[in-house]
Amino acid sequence: MKYSVHSTQAEAQAEIERIEAYLGIPTVGTIRYAEPEEVEGQWRFRVKESGPWKCDHVANNIVEE
Repeated sequence: MKYSVHSTQAEAQAEIERIEAYLGIPTVGTIRYAEPEEVEGQWRFRVKESGPWKCDHVANNIVEE
């Protein structure tokens, strides 16, 4: 699995919003691309690696686990 990892929740949320804009996901009345989660003092979210919301090629700070 791939994750986009950030120092703060705000950074992670900003990256999610950038990805939603890149993918053209409407921000009103739709589901979110991801929700940031805190793990060991860092904020991360899972990055889709296939399908219509694939963005592992454009997301920042990718880590494979």
